[in-house]
Amino acid sequence: GVRGRLLLACLGISAFSLVAAASGLYSLWQVGGALTKITEKRVPEALSWLELSRRVESVVRAAPALLVVKTDSARIKVSNEIESQISQLKPFLKTNRSYETEAEKTATDEVLNLFGDMSVNLASLNVLVKKRLYIVALEKNRIRDLSRANSIAQRMLSPGERILGAQMADWNRSQEIDEANQSSDEKSDLLNSIIALIPQQRAALLVDSIHNNLLTITDADSAERIDVLIFPLKKSLKELYEVSLIVSKRTKRRLAKQVAILEDLTVGPKSLSQIRKNELAIITQAEELLAANVRLSKFLTNRVNFLVKSANSDIEKANLQAVAIQTLNRNILIGIAVLSLVSSLLIVWLY
Repeated sequence: GVRGRLLLACLGISAFSLVAAASGLYSLWQVGGALTKITEKRVPEALSWLELSRRVESVVRAAPALLVVKTDSARIKVSNEIESQISQLKPFLKTNRSYETEAEKTATDEVLNLFGDMSVNLASLNVLVKKRLYIVALEKNRIRDLSRANSIAQRMLSPGERILGAQMADWNRSQEIDEANQSSDEKSDLLNSIIALIPQQRAALLVDSIHNNLLTITDADSAERIDVLIFPLKKSLKELYEVSLIVSKRTKRRLAKQVAILEDLTVGPKSLSQIRKNELAIITQAEELLAANVRLSKFLTNRVNFLVKSANSDIEKANLQAVAIQTLNRNILIGIAVLSLVSSLLIVWLY
């Protein structure tokens, strides 16, 4: 009957409303999922990676400060600051991340490995700086030993130089005086005395030369330069030893002790040359670690940029998906509205 057909018509129009509601709910669900993915996952991840990259670069810039510290307390202070910065990075390294592709998972693993390598390098750098400070302290002590040996040797030899100078003046005066006024024996004694003091003067010059060359070694910038400086030093030491054998007996014993000290400062495991070589080797290793950390930082930044681009790509895809669903839902709602209107007109016209 008419009643039944009207009921069916009304139910049909209601079905349009149900379809519209279902379409709207589906659209909201899809858009909500896209927004959740954007706001709760991908955007925080991208910001986290960017912050990690920025802080890693800050740590890398802070590391060279370890090489210029002068005391162990300063080293500890700088080391603690770097360790504090590293500890602040750990929240950005959480592994419970969402991976859209296998490439993202691989890139994340690479970032974690690179950061681990950098941490190990920084720990090794701290150990090297500690060793360098010990070597620098040892070098200062050996320089004090050098200065003391030079001072003692010069005090020992300077009276002979003054006497030699006075006797040379007497000899020059004796040449100006008539030979009759001075016997040949007196001249011979004066000449012998002058000849005896010449080795002491030569020893004083050699000690001063060795002292200056050893100080030059402490400022050498390469092991090759040290080897070049060592050659004339050894030659001077050999000559000083030979000269120490022909000085006066009293001077010989005291000078031999200072010659042994100078030789110990020139060659051997605790010599200034070896200490400087050890320091240069540590500086080279430390600089290599710093350079390695710079390279690791660049690699890490590259991987982070890849992850950020992936996150941005997902964000863009989610936005496009949300827009497409909204457009589809709008068209569906418009179509349902038109069908509902047409159905209403048909019902009124037919019944």
